[in-house]
This record gives sequence, C-alpha cells and structure tokens, in this order.
Amino acid sequence: MPRRRRRVAMLAAAAMALALLAAACGDAGEVSIVALTPTATPTAADAPAPPVGGTGSAIGGGDAAPATPTPPPIALPAPPESPLAGAQLVAGWLAGGAPDIEGCLPALVEAWGFAATEGPRCVELDLDTDGSLELALAVTLPPAAGVLPPGDVWIFDDAGGGRRFLGSARALANDVLEGVAIAEVGDLTGDDHPELLVTAESCGASTCLTRVLIASGHRGRLEDLAPAGLEIASLESLLVDDASGDGLPDLLLRGGTIASVGAGPQRASELRLSWGGIGFFEEELPDPPGYLVQLIADADARLLAGSFEAAGALYLEAASDLDLADWKAELGQAPGRPELQAYALFRAGLASLRAGDTPGALALLGRAFSEHTTTLHGGAAALYSAELQQGRPLPAACNSVEAFVQTRAADYAAIWDYGYANPEHTIEALCR
Repeated sequence: MPRRRRRVAMLAAAAMALALLAAACGDAGEVSIVALTPTATPTAADAPAPPVGGTGSAIGGGDAAPATPTPPPIALPAPPESPLAGAQLVAGWLAGGAPDIEGCLPALVEAWGFAATEGPRCVELDLDTDGSLELALAVTLPPAAGVLPPGDVWIFDDAGGGRRFLGSARALANDVLEGVAIAEVGDLTGDDHPELLVTAESCGASTCLTRVLIASGHRGRLEDLAPAGLEIASLESLLVDDASGDGLPDLLLRGGTIASVGAGPQRASELRLSWGGIGFFEEELPDPPGYLVQLIADADARLLAGSFEAAGALYLEAASDLDLADWKAELGQAPGRPELQAYALFRAGLASLRAGDTPGALALLGRAFSEHTTTLHGGAAALYSAELQQGRPLPAACNSVEAFVQTRAADYAAIWDYGYANPEHTIEALCR
C-alpha cells in the first residue's frame, strides 16, 4: 500500500479509539470498564489464596478474604414410631450441629414429646477418660394409665468423636427399663474418672423397687459395674461418699422398707457398695431394731456367720428385753414375746454349744424351759437338753427335736408369721 494511504488508515484508527475512550468516561471522569466479550465464571482454582494468618486482613492492607460459609445445622429429625429406637437419628442430628447441648436439647425434648424426668435431663462427663466430655441424655416417654413408662439414657461421644452413639442404659441392663432417671455422677472406682449412675423403677401394688446401673468406661469399654440384681425397695436416697473412711468413695443406698401390712414389721437399712478393684462389695447395714423379732433376726445372722459369741450376746439381750415392740400384740393377736424369748434362750444355748461351752449351753436350755414352760420353743429346748445329757450325738438330738415340733407344725408356722419381708423360720433350721 502507498505510504500516504497507510498514514490515512492509521489516523482513522486512532480517531476511532479516542472516540470509544471518550464514550466510556463518566461525568466525574472515572473510568468504567466495559466488557466487550463475556467473562468466564471464575472457578475455585482461580480464586486468590486466603491471606496468611486465617481470617485477618490480607497482607498489604487489602480487605479480608471472604470466610467459607458454615453449612446450616441438620434439621431436627421427626420422631420415629418408637422414640426409644431413635438414638441413631439423634446422633446424626448432634453431629450436624444440633443447637443448645448445654440446655439439654430443648427442641428435641419438645418435638419428640418427652415427659418430665425425675433427675437431670442430661449431663456431660468424661466416661472414656480421654479428656473430652460425652453426653448422657435421659429419654422419658409419657406415662400411660398411671403405669411407669419405658425409658432410657442414651450416651453419645464427645464432639471430637462425631457425637456417635456409644450405648444406652437398656443395652447395659439387657432389659426393658421403666421410670428411668440420671441419679448421680461420681467416681466410684477411685481412678479420678466419673461413673454415671442410672436408676429405674418397677412398682407393684404398694411398693416400688429401684434398680441401679453403674455405667463406666474406665476399663476401656462401656459397661455396667453394678452387682447383678442390685435393687432396693422404697429408695429414700442415693449418695456417693466415703462412708467407710478408707479414702475411696462408696455408693450408699438408703431404703429397704415395703409399704404393706403383709410384709410385717419393717426397718430401713443402708446398702453400701465399695469398690474392690475388680467388683463391688455389698454390705447391708440395717437400722437398729424397733421390734423384738428384728433383734432375733440380727442374732440369727451372727450365728449363721459363725460369730458365736456375738450371737449369744444378742440372744441374751432379746431374752430379757421388754422395750422392743411386740408386733403381734400391736395387731391385737396373742403376744409373740414369750415364744421369741424362749427361742432366744434355745439359740443362745446352741451358740454356747458351738463355742465349746457345753455346761453353759445346758444352763441356757434349762432356762428356756423353766422361764417359758408353756411355749413350744421351751418344750423343744427341754427335749434337746435331755438328749444331750443322755449322750446322744448332736444330729440325733436335733432329729428328736424336729420330730417333736413337726407334730405341731401349724402352730410353729403361726408363731413365725411375721410377714413375707422378714426371715423365714423352718423346723429344719431350728437346731441345725
């Protein structure tokens, strides 16, 4: 192309560029970028890297990098047909960021229709000894027609463990539980890590029995450390305390009475559980006797345990006591004191005999008859004494006594009718 024509073309192109630039200028003289072609949507790979230091301002004073949006919490699941089967649903909800764990999940309690609970709705404790807190949640269904409803306690892992479902009171008990409550949190094994105490009730016509579970993870797995069949009637209190003074905590359960006339005279007791390294030792500590038959029961227990001197002392106390109540007389029946005191002297004689004091035993057997001649136990004592003085072996002497008492078996049963909550007395156990 001739040089003049090229110059004209260049001038024309420059003029067009100036015209386009002038068209892009605003009134204030600021420049607006006008895209002449579509811009590709930036991808995550194209996004600038966030500034060093997390969520602070970018190096160089620029604006902070936009935070990654937090996903919304998982919606509260609808209750299943059987709410007690919904632990895994709740675990997923917890893992998704369920709100208000510290408030014991009020949204779940309301939406799933949980009934009020006797103990706390939930507790947080380090069951698996990893330094983080697991969550225990009491699940209580509404009662139906006055019957205690089934319930449970669900245990979920800590937040670092994804709030997975670890187990439940029902699984530990391998049983359906009613009247379930979280009772206490305390270290019962002396390892500075807590156990979770859960109670469950089963009620009859007049009395409720309370079962106690001791959920623990101190041996590397979730288990129930409670002795098999641990339950107490009419539980009054549950306490974790060092009652024995050995530096280790004890579990103290107070109760033991049965609210029924057919149960007979009652006294409360304390059931003490102490950790022995492998399992719990149980010791029942009854209140002091208020009835003569209860003092007799204490003496019988000592004799059965082989504590002959202690048994003899209690039998002699019962034989002379006039202050302890006579339950049969209180009911308007023939007084039971004479037979009980004759029995006490007879058994005191047995305690002396087993301790090797034959003369002392014969003296006590003689007293049983001479002081209570008209009683059945007085007659049995006289026969036993006569057999011994004739040189009969102890088993043969006892056979003679049993044959004699058997002729009045109905009277013997009536003498010892002190209700089903008191120890049973059989003819075969009188002198064996």
